[in-house]
Amino acid sequence: MCALLQEMQPAKRGSLLAMAMDSYTHGAVLLDGNMEVIRPTIIWTDQRSVKECAQLKADYAGTILDTAFQAPAPTWTLPQMLWMRNNEPKNYSRIRHISFVKDYVRYLLTGELACDTIEAQGTLFYDIRKSCWSEELCGLAAIPMSSLPGLARPHDIAGKLTVSA
Repeated sequence: MCALLQEMQPAKRGSLLAMAMDSYTHGAVLLDGNMEVIRPTIIWTDQRSVKECAQLKADYAGTILDTAFQAPAPTWTLPQMLWMRNNEPKNYSRIRHISFVKDYVRYLLTGELACDTIEAQGTLFYDIRKSCWSEELCGLAAIPMSSLPGLARPHDIAGKLTVSA
C-alpha cells in the first residue's frame, strides 16, 4: 500500500482540491500502539470464522440483529475478531486500533484515523439506530471502544493532506 502511494505522481502544490477514498469493505487493518500493522487483513470472502459465527448466532443472534441489522456471518469484523482471539491470541492482544482499508490509506495521507458510517455498518460493532459504535456488540469480542476510530458521514471532510503526503 505504501509503495502505491509513493508511485503516485506528486500534485502541483495547491492543485489538489479534494480526494475521495474507496475500497472493498470489511477489511480490518489492525494496528498496534505504534500505529504499525499487526497482520494482513482478513478479507470479506474469508470463511475462517464459521465456528465463531455459529456461537454468536446461538448466543446473541437477537441482540446482533436488533442492533446491527445483520446476522453473524464470516463477512463481518466481529466474528473475524473472535476468530483472532481464539486462534491468534498474541496478535489479538496487540490490537490498539482497528481501521479499515480505505481509512488506513486516509490515515497515511492525513494522519487522521476515522471511519464513515457505511464502513462501520459492515463490522457488526455498529448500532444502526443510534449511529454509533455499540459497546454491547464490541464487548462480545472484548474490543475496547477506544480502539475504534471516530465516525463521520461518508461525505464529510475526513482530514487534510500532511506535508509529507
